[in-house]
Amino acid sequence: MDDDDVTFGTTTLDRPTTSSGTSGGTGSTSTTTSSPTESDYFAPEVAGDPPTTSGGESTTEASGDEEVIADTTESGEFAEASPAELAAESGEESAVSDLRGIEGFEETVSSESESGAEAGLAEAGEATEAGEEGAEFLPILAALVPTLVSAAGPAIAKGIAGKLSPKAKAAVRRVPPPRPGASGVKPGSTGALLAQIAQLLRTLQAKPGGESGIEASTEPLVGEAAAVLELIIGKDDRVRITKTNEIPWRRICALKITFPSGAVYRGTGFLIGPRTLATAGHCVYLHNQGGWARRIEVIPGANGTAKPYGSVVATQLRSVGGWVNGRKPESDYGCIVLPQGSFGGRSLGNFAFGALPNNEIVAKPAVLAGYPGDKPFAEMWGMARKIKTAGPRTLVYDIDTMGGQSGAPVYIKRANGSRTVVGIHNYGAASGNSATRVTQPVYQRLLAWSKL
Repeated sequence: MDDDDVTFGTTTLDRPTTSSGTSGGTGSTSTTTSSPTESDYFAPEVAGDPPTTSGGESTTEASGDEEVIADTTESGEFAEASPAELAAESGEESAVSDLRGIEGFEETVSSESESGAEAGLAEAGEATEAGEEGAEFLPILAALVPTLVSAAGPAIAKGIAGKLSPKAKAAVRRVPPPRPGASGVKPGSTGALLAQIAQLLRTLQAKPGGESGIEASTEPLVGEAAAVLELIIGKDDRVRITKTNEIPWRRICALKITFPSGAVYRGTGFLIGPRTLATAGHCVYLHNQGGWARRIEVIPGANGTAKPYGSVVATQLRSVGGWVNGRKPESDYGCIVLPQGSFGGRSLGNFAFGALPNNEIVAKPAVLAGYPGDKPFAEMWGMARKIKTAGPRTLVYDIDTMGGQSGAPVYIKRANGSRTVVGIHNYGAASGNSATRVTQPVYQRLLAWSKL
């Protein structure tokens, strides 16, 4: 059952045994008594020690008491931001302010309605008729269509997708399918070809085959097609964060995860307490790689090869039964318990987290920062967008992400300036990237973990 407690010892990672401890239900342990600064479903932000630019590296490992603590299901209403709410400017004191001033950051708004996407296609088509730059796209796009409908189509589609940025991939997913006679989209124009190509890419990527790679003769076409799509439909809006020793970035950690299979993955986690990181469930327990991670190197505020606070190796990991036993995406969260005295005993502070109502989440500017797999290891990249939808257990947003950013915080700024995590990033989908929402049961679990 989802609410059963399961304990994994250091020598029995492959087989769960029933725990006789006091943990149970939705976080009712002996450590969950709220402090005076905690509200019913909100834990405050902690600043920690003043920033530093260097730090020692601890190699102490935890004793390895992996525990699975079950989660409960929860019903709730679905809320979606309107196009007008998504298009409204972000406030000066929103979470976006953390990214302002970083080189390359451009504050943008989004409206993901179908009419908006179709308008973009119409503008592209008009540019083709009016300007030489737009006309230059036509030959490569026209040549791509018959190639995609040939026997090599699946391999070509997968090759193009592999070269696209996260934003371009998301844009391809959102382009409406071809509709003859659509207003503003002329037959044979860039807009019409884009609609056809996007539809082919979506269809072909879902088909089996093509994994063996593309032929050398088609590689130039794949490269050119990907470059043209990048130019037309979007660029990567993430920015690199280099002042990682500052608040709040030092609370975000690069993870180097080793599983029993020998596979090594990268991920992201964030501090919710003095010794506790929250992360995605699949960063601590991966069903097809032997289950519990053997070890996780945790690097707070990592900046490429720089480790301003050193690193530690953790082996005490936790998740919930909904993920470990049920593989439920909405339960895909967990935690990493750090060894005592990690990072030279420095206090790096932690994010606030809370189970907030829909009206405090939907259409609110949110920041997601982590360590994406398409960049060199341990480079922190972030982006801000408004949260599009809030479901009973998940949040959806159009923030560009890649593998490696699983476990990153999705946080907003409340009226009091508190950076409050409302979701734990874990998935991408055609409708947008998504996070496990901090609901009341998730909050209770995080609160108990934060006090370990």
